[in-house]
Amino acid sequence: MATATGAEATRVDLTLQPGATLILTISDLDGVDITGATAKMQIRSLARFPVELLALTEASGIALGGVAGTIVATVTAAQTAAIVENSRYDFLLTYQDGTVDKLRTGTLTRRRPVTV
Repeated sequence: MATATGAEATRVDLTLQPGATLILTISDLDGVDITGATAKMQIRSLARFPVELLALTEASGIALGGVAGTIVATVTAAQTAAIVENSRYDFLLTYQDGTVDKLRTGTLTRRRPVTV
């Protein structure tokens, strides 16, 4: 059974341009070895809304850096085009022992590009 560490997630509000790739890099894990961990990022129109607008895992857009403790989440241009204004996201990391850390949380704001 997974247990949460209880640590407060770092709030990072993001601004995206619909139709442009968004890359979220997490590199502040202080050298924690995340080998064997799993990760997921979910985006919803409201934090408690039951339907996900987007869900990323290691199979679909998240790369884990093992002993380096880095994480890169990539939201493709097609995926950002479908994200609604002021959506909410969070990012969870589950270690091999079942401990769960909520690493990031925040709002996704859409900014229309000037050049189309």
